[in-house]
Amino acid sequence: MGKPLVCKVEEGALVIRIDFGTLAVVASNCEYFWDGDSDTDTPTIKVTDPAVFAKEVCAKLNEEEEDGSTLVTDMIDRGMIRAVEYGCLGVDHEA
Repeated sequence: MGKPLVCKVEEGALVIRIDFGTLAVVASNCEYFWDGDSDTDTPTIKVTDPAVFAKEVCAKLNEEEEDGSTLVTDMIDRGMIRAVEYGCLGVDHEA
């Protein structure tokens, strides 16, 4: 497995990074892709080309809905909401 999934602030940007190998391992461990009906309960997919798979996942993460949102913008919205709900620093909570 490669480097873990990382979310950090660096050089003035919020950076989310996952390498291809880690993405492939995450996919193979995703409960959605496991066959709960069989006796062996094995994944129903196998990533055969991590680089191609990563490009496909990236395209879907950036695919826009009718309102212009993407899975990435939805994730960022949820993260911002949670931070504010937990009283984060860096914002005026009384504005």
